[in-house]
Amino acid sequence: MQSGEIMKKEICPRCGSMIKNNYCVKCGPANNFYVEKLTKNDKKTDLELFMKDSYKKAKYNNNLFLIFIMGPLYYSYYKLYFLGFILFAIEFFLCFYVHNLLFYLGFGMFSIILFYICSRTLYLLFTNILLLKLMKLKLNIIRHFNKTNYKCIITNYKECSIFSFLISIIYLILFLFFFLLWYKSK
Repeated sequence: MQSGEIMKKEICPRCGSMIKNNYCVKCGPANNFYVEKLTKNDKKTDLELFMKDSYKKAKYNNNLFLIFIMGPLYYSYYKLYFLGFILFAIEFFLCFYVHNLLFYLGFGMFSIILFYICSRTLYLLFTNILLLKLMKLKLNIIRHFNKTNYKCIITNYKECSIFSFLISIIYLILFLFFFLLWYKSK
């Protein structure tokens, strides 16, 4: 460093470490990104970094149509496979029993449509709230087990993907297959 040159202290946007001479100590060369000064209002919380664009959609309920269509599978889209599958199974069996109960009372197939409209309305009301709480919990778990480089992990994390949705579809096909085997054996 020359005597007249002032060294800039920059922070890596991926992991939050110091960048010296265009090199991040944890991430490596800093050629792929630029560093800009952030004002107090521009700073994002860890949850926003973790969920990226989905955070605003969940916080401001801009994803209601997707929730209505997907129902419990919406959680699987965010890699919460177990919760999505369990909620789907509960919804499916409740629909099955409601239909069996109301079919003989003269409601016919209308009972299934009514059940799913009521069920999906409940999902519209509570899914985003629960999703944000679960993502905070997931973030805390990541933070607990990766104390040194959790910022790097959460900024590079892909919270939702089509692949995770396809995994859920495979689980559901297997679930429906086993349900049909059980139903035929009755």
